Amino acid sequence: MLPYTLRPYIKDDFEFVYQTKKAAYQRYVEKLWGAWDEQKQRSFFADFIKNFQNSLLIIESENAPIGIYHGNMIDENTYEIGNIIIVPQYQRNGIGQHILQDIIKQHSKCKIQLQVFKDNPAINLYKRLNFDVVDETKTHYIMERG
Repeated sequence: MLPYTLRPYIKDDFEFVYQTKKAAYQRYVEKLWGAWDEQKQRSFFADFIKNFQNSLLIIESENAPIGIYHGNMIDENTYEIGNIIIVPQYQRNGIGQHILQDIIKQHSKCKIQLQVFKDNPAINLYKRLNFDVVDETKTHYIMERG
């Protein structure tokens, strides 16, 4: 596994985070809702940053950003993973799995929840780490562990 660190989001990370989320989610958005509307997506993204900038972390390796992570407590017993995205050239190096395992350790007394697009192959990783599908929407599975 590549060594990595996590650091807090800063305003200079805005475009990196946007492009990382776009690379990860554009195919799902287009499949489910049609063409990617850049202006609309940037507006959604600005709201995301406004709401989550204090819990957003940048994943770095060798002092270069390689992904993003954010999660937060949604009540006293439940931790929600919002996003774990590794840029494509660094995927399949165990970084996402390692981050998940750290989250599981840090929140071992909590229920951990996440949402995942129904056709996202990351579902297999979540299942290996004992997340179960507990609900679903038209587009996502809601998964829990603990």
